[in-house]
Amino acid sequence: MNRQTMIALFAGAAIGGAATAATVAWAEPKGAATAPVTGALMPLDTLIAEIERKHGGRVTDIELERRPWGDHYEMELTDRNFHEWDIVVDARTGHLVRESRDFD
Repeated sequence: MNRQTMIALFAGAAIGGAATAATVAWAEPKGAATAPVTGALMPLDTLIAEIERKHGGRVTDIELERRPWGDHYEMELTDRNFHEWDIVVDARTGHLVRESRDFD
């Protein structure tokens, strides 16, 4: 998580709770500026809505990872029970690549 996101999270938590912080901290994912404008990547809003619906939580961080074998969104999510998840989604197809709960 970058410095600006951390500051926004702490400020939001101090003002009104984690839900406010997650909303305030939302920013364009790292690497998205270099993504092609051809529409080759799935709409980020659609992917986030589906992940949040499935897990009943809120995406708190997202990064676009560009690799020779494919582009992936790496997301961090906090569910309604305050469990943290690491989720990887194929940026072109929207298919779930991997999800795992953080235990640390």
